Amino acid sequence: MSATTVEQVLRTAWFTLATAANPEAGRSPFVMLSLATIGTDGNPRVRTVVLRSVDESAGTLLFYTDARSTKLSELCAHNRIALLACDAGAGVQIRLEGAAVVSEADDITKAHWDTARKHNLLVYRTPFSPGVAIDAPA
Repeated sequence: MSATTVEQVLRTAWFTLATAANPEAGRSPFVMLSLATIGTDGNPRVRTVVLRSVDESAGTLLFYTDARSTKLSELCAHNRIALLACDAGAGVQIRLEGAAVVSEADDITKAHWDTARKHNLLVYRTPFSPGVAIDAPA
């Protein structure tokens, strides 16, 4: 039996994330990531984002956020982030740390907006900003 190398683990992690970001590959537990940011008040914040694409050669992951969200202002103020992808059933987690790059109203944003599934974009067209308390949800 051969030992698993660090390179094999990294290749497997990138492959797993790329597969999760591919909607044609079926639902993966790794598509929902926990994103940790530094809040504008200095406190840690964690929320779920959906993995949209992976570029192993550039070492990047892409997810969307509503431009009205506090997440955007947090990322602009402090771009250091941590991400956690977890498959509890398989007992596997992938932890990542890095720097976020915000792409807003540019060619990258337009390309993703133009190719996104329409039902995925509905959440960005609601009259309510993310995190706003709604008195009567109905």
